[in-house]
Amino acid sequence: MKNKSCVWLVCVLLSIAAMGKAQVVTLENGFSITSMRHSKEGLGKVYPYQMALGMQYMDKGWYNLSSSIGYMRRGSRDKIFYNPITGENGYVTMKNKLHYLTVSTTFDIKKTSHDGYTFFIGVGPRLDFNLKSVTVTYIDFDQSRPEGYEPTKENLDGIHPVLFGLKCVGGIRKDIGNMQLGFNIAYLPSFTHLSKGVHDRTFTFGLSLGYKLGGNKGDVKTIRTVRHHK
Repeated sequence: MKNKSCVWLVCVLLSIAAMGKAQVVTLENGFSITSMRHSKEGLGKVYPYQMALGMQYMDKGWYNLSSSIGYMRRGSRDKIFYNPITGENGYVTMKNKLHYLTVSTTFDIKKTSHDGYTFFIGVGPRLDFNLKSVTVTYIDFDQSRPEGYEPTKENLDGIHPVLFGLKCVGGIRKDIGNMQLGFNIAYLPSFTHLSKGVHDRTFTFGLSLGYKLGGNKGDVKTIRTVRHHK
């Protein structure tokens, strides 16, 4: 994916923030559980790192909108038995690594408990832009790896450049002053296949740290009103 496209996506997200008057800006870090399937055959799961910068806006009490832009990786791990020319048996491990820039907006329904915890669920559209796709192949040696040995890397061809799907998310968050702590779980179904006959199954788990914008304005207004009546 070209760098210009990434810049445009960031500009679009910032424009949405300005229009929606973002109330909370968040940074999420975590991991995903992802695998690839070809027809009915499934490949091994991998657990890559994922992160996202997001915002919550248009808060109406029982709902709000959330938009985010982030990085995530899909892929799979497959161990193949082989018999090399030497006649010795062994295994080859193949890892598919698909890197994506992901953009999403969800409509979140929420409920706040008496002790200040907010529970929410949400769903909305998602676009994933493929940045790079490679297959890494290395031999599992029975003994120590030979000096100078390097795994082989090859570009993974036939990957669709853009995935369109949904983000189905749920979680809990807690406001502490102007800060917000949260935990999110999301399921990312895709309507677009990764490539011909290949699709993925991906879940993400993340801890988020948020900051409320203009959190003290209400307090200042209250203080001024009290002084005026005095």
